[in-house]
Amino acid sequence: MMLGIYYVSNKYYRIDYEYLKIGLIFLSLGLTTGLYYFLTDNFDIHWIFKILFPLLFIFLIYILKILNFSALNKILPFSKAK
Repeated sequence: MMLGIYYVSNKYYRIDYEYLKIGLIFLSLGLTTGLYYFLTDNFDIHWIFKILFPLLFIFLIYILKILNFSALNKILPFSKAK
């Protein structure tokens, strides 16, 4: 069913996906998740340090420049993003 929806939606309303950005999101998610499971399985880390992993994911999105801040300003005109 998912493939059918994909086919019909691309036939009538073509969406140009940015596969590089999607790949970078999955790469940063995979790195963060892999590091989390590696550290929790091999070391006894405190729960406070586990809070750093979602922050690491957000940091990777910022570092890899996945977000286009000029497009974000078009969506949210009152944001201070540059």
